[in-house]
Amino acid sequence: AGEKKIIYDLMDQVNGWCSHQKASILVDIFMVTQPKTIVEIGVWGGKSLLPFARYCKRVDKGKVYGIDPW
Repeated sequence: AGEKKIIYDLMDQVNGWCSHQKASILVDIFMVTQPKTIVEIGVWGGKSLLPFARYCKRVDKGKVYGIDPW
């Protein structure tokens, strides 16, 4: 829960359409699947990219790529 609070606080500082509930689900998925590379297409303000980046920082491995076609 502490890690999710950190993520929510970070998310609240940027624009985007990712809810805390969605971020919570993403973090849970990351913990189970432990991806080494994460690519998000369509990042706009970065709100939904932050849970990805925070996950990689927490486990000290992995790469996150955010691509915005606009």
